[in-house]
Amino acid sequence: MPLRTAATRAHRLSGLLLSLAVLGASLGAHAQAPVVTLRTYIVAGQSNAEGFGIRNIALSAKNNTDQDRYINSVVPKQDLYTIGFGTWDSTTDQALIYKAHPSTGVAPGWDAMRPHYGYYYEQYLHHNNMFGPELAIGREVSTHLGERIAIIKYTLGGSPISMWDPDDPAQNLYDHLLAAVNNGKHAIAPANIALDIQGVFWMQGEADSIDQARAQAYEANLKKFVAALRRDLNKPQLDVYVATIKDTPYLTYRQQIWNAQQTVADADPNVYLVHGRDLETYTSDPIHYTARGQVSLGQRFALQALYDVWGLGQVAW
Repeated sequence: MPLRTAATRAHRLSGLLLSLAVLGASLGAHAQAPVVTLRTYIVAGQSNAEGFGIRNIALSAKNNTDQDRYINSVVPKQDLYTIGFGTWDSTTDQALIYKAHPSTGVAPGWDAMRPHYGYYYEQYLHHNNMFGPELAIGREVSTHLGERIAIIKYTLGGSPISMWDPDDPAQNLYDHLLAAVNNGKHAIAPANIALDIQGVFWMQGEADSIDQARAQAYEANLKKFVAALRRDLNKPQLDVYVATIKDTPYLTYRQQIWNAQQTVADADPNVYLVHGRDLETYTSDPIHYTARGQVSLGQRFALQALYDVWGLGQVAW
């Protein structure tokens, strides 16, 4: 599918802003309006943060793209409808999303939440048939807080934490993540909306768990990543919600990753663990979460964030 033109992207953003009833008759008309500040979260990490949850299997039944071939091959055959979440195959403007490209940190624009922002999004955009944890995060947090929220998503499948190294002088994923945050803020500013970054949902570590040296360095690298984010986002108490990776023998050094994640959380009152070890993965692809696994991951992320907002601390998983 061809990439959107600049005019199409502008039209898309304009349509969203109008639907939020922020712009009024023109951009000039809202200049006198008060700034609206949205509670904002970052979703970051590798492929399970990106998401292999299937929106609707039927949409891929007669097609032959790379995504359709994957969907048609997986076991179990599962989507939002088969797990009882078919109503989430819709749009809600109570959660806004900015899904940045992994190579640049730039998104086509802000959009209302829908189940399109998983793996293959950059290829198929709104024809995409996969979602990640952002779907449940957006719906659950906005519903339980009774307010509109914003999500900035930046992910890259297969990336070890060394590719997110803030000390690397070469441009890397960490730099693109910061760019995604800044680009998201600038993209929504014409609507008189400000973003207040409240926390980071971090689903990563699988790539480090298959290499002993990476696994041994994970604790130090995670600490460095968290400290750098707080510094560079000017959020000294930024909350970070760290999902534990899947318990599968395919992730050889998973225990070392779990230990590292636990140690970082134990030493930092603003790092919270989110239980991901038991989430459902495909039997045909035992690393990646199914639709049920992705919904559960997003709900657990949301629950921990809500506990945090309500002053309840760490969820006892």
